[in-house]
Amino acid sequence: MPTDRPRWTTLNLAALWLAVTVAENQRTGLVRLPAIGEAPVLATLMAETQGGLEDEPEVLEAAVVFERVAGASWGAIGATLGRPADWVEQRFAVAEVRFRLDEAFPSRDSVPAPLRFPEACHRWLSKALDRRGAEPVDLDVDDATWHEHESAVIALMETMLEAGETPDGVDPGEAHAALELRRVAQLLAA
Repeated sequence: MPTDRPRWTTLNLAALWLAVTVAENQRTGLVRLPAIGEAPVLATLMAETQGGLEDEPEVLEAAVVFERVAGASWGAIGATLGRPADWVEQRFAVAEVRFRLDEAFPSRDSVPAPLRFPEACHRWLSKALDRRGAEPVDLDVDDATWHEHESAVIALMETMLEAGETPDGVDPGEAHAALELRRVAQLLAA
């Protein structure tokens, strides 16, 4: 993994948000999440909670969003949850879009802490898991996966800016600067 590639990008942040949400939850705090790409995270959480994840809406939302960012279809997620794909999409599509926009334009107060302060949240998570005797969460992704996800975020940012649809609370000038910084970071890491 190149050292000049930014660590905190889409898939890593989705994994961090999920790991922090799982660790903060009373019921799921000791669940060992698989490394990115190791096993389906949602299926692991469902098995560990005996299918009771729907009683933990924050964890369920973070898990579904992570699976979507990682490339899972609504049908695959629905099969894991025992629900129809259209029900799952209707229930979680807004959360996925919100996450993707928060990750692309993290300059407003409503953005979850792991997206605004990833290093601090990662340190907290490591300490919390260590105190509980749980294994650390592997948040690294390979270069090809990183590049693919960065390209998707840059395309989303370009589309939003071309349409003049920056999210509420995001200054258009800051949004353009964020896009250009993202492009430069991707070029430097190539």
